[in-house]
Amino acid sequence: MEFRLPEPSYADVSGDAVAWYSIGDGPETVVGSPGMFVSVESLVESPGAVRLLLHLSRFRRVVLFDHRTLGLSDTFTDTRDPSVADWVDDIRAVIDASGRSSVDLFGIGTAVMGAIAAAATLADRISSLVLISGCPKLVAAPGYVEGMAPEVFAGWKDAVWGQQGASDVDSSYLGAGNEADRSYLRRAGRHGARPRAARRLLAALADADVRDQLELITCPTLVIHGEGDTFIPSGASRYIQAAIPSSKLELLPTIDHLVVISLPDEVASLAESFLTGRRVEPVPDRCLLAVLSTDIVDSTRRASAMGDGAWRAVIGKLEVASRAIVEGAGGTIVKFTGDGHLATFDRPGAAVTTSVALSRLAKDLDVPIRTGIHFGEVEVLDGDILGLAVVMATRVMAVGDGGETIATSTVVELVEGSGHRWSSIGPHSLKGIERDRELFQLVQKSDHAERPSAAPLR
Repeated sequence: MEFRLPEPSYADVSGDAVAWYSIGDGPETVVGSPGMFVSVESLVESPGAVRLLLHLSRFRRVVLFDHRTLGLSDTFTDTRDPSVADWVDDIRAVIDASGRSSVDLFGIGTAVMGAIAAAATLADRISSLVLISGCPKLVAAPGYVEGMAPEVFAGWKDAVWGQQGASDVDSSYLGAGNEADRSYLRRAGRHGARPRAARRLLAALADADVRDQLELITCPTLVIHGEGDTFIPSGASRYIQAAIPSSKLELLPTIDHLVVISLPDEVASLAESFLTGRRVEPVPDRCLLAVLSTDIVDSTRRASAMGDGAWRAVIGKLEVASRAIVEGAGGTIVKFTGDGHLATFDRPGAAVTTSVALSRLAKDLDVPIRTGIHFGEVEVLDGDILGLAVVMATRVMAVGDGGETIATSTVVELVEGSGHRWSSIGPHSLKGIERDRELFQLVQKSDHAERPSAAPLR
């Protein structure tokens, strides 16, 4: 996607320069930082982030800035660690420099703490607040279980200090899949803050705590978070929403932390509806896709036998590894359903081989799954898929007893010649489908078929 970032301007904070960029010319202005470890110039290397910015710039002038120590902004003139007060000073200076008396303010990730403090301190300057994947205190502590797990923070600290592979930390940000986004994240992290500055930022973030300022916020507030976020848990956003009087929480069906990259259209639509008061109705795209539906066999009994904690751990492993397998084969996870998932592929063959890999994975975890595949036209709307092809895949999946790959005749015909062997299990009456459909069970996977990337169980 073609996008050219404008030249930066600079705001002054006690002799330090804060770099900021203005995008679009809407009647109102929204100001925000992409985070504490990703600079503006790195942010716009992400296609997902660019989609979000272009959407926002259709109805707002968007002002992005780098907090001091990041990107083109100055580092601090002394050797002290930055503080919440410094982050508020950065925001105040950028609002002043933008020429607006009041603005909408947003924060992403760890930058949310600064945005919270600014909204509480600069109440007359902030019209509304959007907080994405953030927290009021970074690490969980006694009386605050909603924060980041201490072991996750320890791993992040080791990575910042150069003691751990970046890919381990990437998986906490973006699940286990989408290597392009993970590669981008590694580059952005290297170009965000210098090593010494990054260590100081991390120390400051570990100490920061703005929980007592939440109740002081009076402006309308939208809180967005990935429901299964494995980096900063969504419980942190639930905590924020419960403490801010005029606030609304939107949870997105993903384990990703950086939803501005992985789900930019959903985030943009929520932000537009909130900031403008207009209901945004996305226009569906129609396209031909292979739809793969999975479900854990007898999940209720298994969950009861294992207990809640052990069951959640198994489901977590299954979701992370499933995402890696699906995306390794070029597919897309549409959503997790609690005991299964829905995925799409451009090619039916990729869906078939992925189904086999997922069945092997589930068997290793002792949670056998059944899978169904159909190929047809679907509507892609606001990150979800709709249509008869989706219903077909789900109904076909329900025919299986566990461990099998069941497909419609459409799929079997399209993968003919791939070496897959199928056995007809006869015509079936499927709920919601007008006529009986002949279904097939995969009995042998071709040795020559494409093989999805293996997913490690962690």
